[in-house]
Amino acid sequence: MLDTQAYSLFRLRNGDHIGGYMRYVSPTVQYYSTDLLWWSGDAIAYEHKDAYSTVKDKNSQYIFEWDLIKMTHKTSCESLDALVVHSPFTNDCVAVRCESFQEIPQCDWGQYRIQRHSYLFVNPDLITAFKYNGYIPFDIV
Repeated sequence: MLDTQAYSLFRLRNGDHIGGYMRYVSPTVQYYSTDLLWWSGDAIAYEHKDAYSTVKDKNSQYIFEWDLIKMTHKTSCESLDALVVHSPFTNDCVAVRCESFQEIPQCDWGQYRIQRHSYLFVNPDLITAFKYNGYIPFDIV
C-alpha cells in the first residue's frame, strides 16, 4: 500500500514534463514509478520534486504542490480556482486563490469538493503573477 504521508511521496518533473514519482519507504530508501502503480528501485532522472499534499481530489487524483485546483464549497456551492503551495509557516500545503491570493489552509479543505484541473508549470501568466506576489521563490519550470 502506498504511504501517503507528506514528504514521503513526490512528483518528479523535468521542466513542464512529469517523468514519474518517488516515494520514501525509509529515510534512505526510495522507490520510483511512472504511473503510481508499479514501483522499483530504478531511479528516474528529474530537475524538480513536488511534494504530495496528502489530499486526493474528487476523482481520487493525488494533489501535489504547484497543482491548480477548482474548489467548490460544499454548502454555498461557491467555486474558486486556487494554486497548491507549501507553507513554510505551517509546514503544510495551502490553497492560494488565483484572483485574490487569499490563502485557504489545508485544515479547511474538507469544506470543499476539490478537482485538479491543471499545473502551474504549464501556465506562464500565472507563474508571473504568483512570483510577483511572493509565492514562487525560484524557477519551477
